[in-house]
Amino acid sequence: MKRWNAAEMIAMGQKLYTTLHKRKTHAHHDHEIHLMAREIDEWLPQGVQAMVEGHYTPRHLQRIHFKDETIDQLHLSDRIFQHILLKQLKPTLPYIMNQNC
Repeated sequence: MKRWNAAEMIAMGQKLYTTLHKRKTHAHHDHEIHLMAREIDEWLPQGVQAMVEGHYTPRHLQRIHFKDETIDQLHLSDRIFQHILLKQLKPTLPYIMNQNC
């Protein structure tokens, strides 16, 4: 994969989003997955372009409080962007990191 190919990164993001959307089809109609589907042509290319240009900033974590624990959760779009970034960086890691590490 060519490094920072925006078209491939967007295609990868759409594929991942489709997978997540299939899992959440029966979620409440106000769930963020359905709201994001309406605007996928806006937030996905803008986020990929921000990553390519080097000024992508993730949203704040969503904190959920339970009686016995607190969970910090990433926004769905940030999960998708971090997955895309991992796919971009993973092929270069063997060349950057020492194998004894």
